[in-house]
Amino acid sequence: METTFRLAGLAEAAVDSEKNRVNFVLKTTDGNRLLCKAEAAAARQIASALGTVALKAKQSGSVMIGAEKVAKYGVKADAFGEAILLQLISEDGVPYMFAIPPHAAADIAARLKSESDRKPGTGRA
Repeated sequence: METTFRLAGLAEAAVDSEKNRVNFVLKTTDGNRLLCKAEAAAARQIASALGTVALKAKQSGSVMIGAEKVAKYGVKADAFGEAILLQLISEDGVPYMFAIPPHAAADIAARLKSESDRKPGTGRA
């Protein structure tokens, strides 16, 4: 018997290098958590396949999803100075890493400053 879950996001993810396995927890819209374990190769295949399908869904029309809240962040230049590395860690402890070209990082910084200086209620409609 199949059970359908409406997923809300990835709550946790960790690598078990001794067993070459990925352990992760998926959040559901009703607040439950699904604990999952996958061999590393299977996890790569799942992530790749879902990414491909999600890209196709994005191309067919945009849908707004809830934003992850950031608990921690880090910024540093990469060793070669070709990118600014931005790490964002969600409240659930899931890390996201981005390599941003320096000109784009400067633009993002200016936009963040502008938005954070904006008074509440004066955003775009």
